[in-house]
Amino acid sequence: MADTQPLNLMIEDADDLAAVSVGMRGHGLTEDRKSEFLVLLAVTFEPREPPSGFITLSFAGGATLMLQVECIDGGLVDIGAPWRTANRPRHAN
Repeated sequence: MADTQPLNLMIEDADDLAAVSVGMRGHGLTEDRKSEFLVLLAVTFEPREPPSGFITLSFAGGATLMLQVECIDGGLVDIGAPWRTANRPRHAN
């Protein structure tokens, strides 16, 4: 009988996001935690007058960073081979 367990893979990636920022606001980011790694969960864009808008970076633990931008250019590149892991993220919707 075939194994029906899901295969969990992790992939290391590099994010490249260039933006002309005109403002920034953060929540849950404090100086006493500046040596901690942030785990980026989501990047969202709320458009305003094209090509401007708001980019929101949402991190594990509830921290967020909102950037008011005039324009954006970005990409995501895998920089390593996938590897098996027993861990699987579970996030609230």
